[in-house]
Amino acid sequence: TPTGQNGSNIVPPTTLQGGLAYSHNIPGHTKLSMAVDVRKRNDEKVAVPVGVEACWQNILSVRAGYPISEPEASPSFGLGIHWPRYGIDYAYQGNAVLSSSHFWSIEIDY
Repeated sequence: TPTGQNGSNIVPPTTLQGGLAYSHNIPGHTKLSMAVDVRKRNDEKVAVPVGVEACWQNILSVRAGYPISEPEASPSFGLGIHWPRYGIDYAYQGNAVLSSSHFWSIEIDY
């Protein structure tokens, strides 16, 4: 284990995470997906992020999630629009301490 300038041990950040997901088709050409993870970081209690997604005709997706037992937990929300070769996704994640985050992605299949 490496030591710091004052002689203390330096423990590198580590995360152990695993989870399960389940998807089910519901009437109206919609797929509903649910996921749950269990995450342990070396300096935090166990957190249980959960999330749901509804996807209509593989075109429009709406998502929401919440990290249960996580310090400074805040909900997250997302939206995705997908065409045969392209897609755009947006996600919002709140934060109780820092400012909220906005994530954008563009998907191009080739």
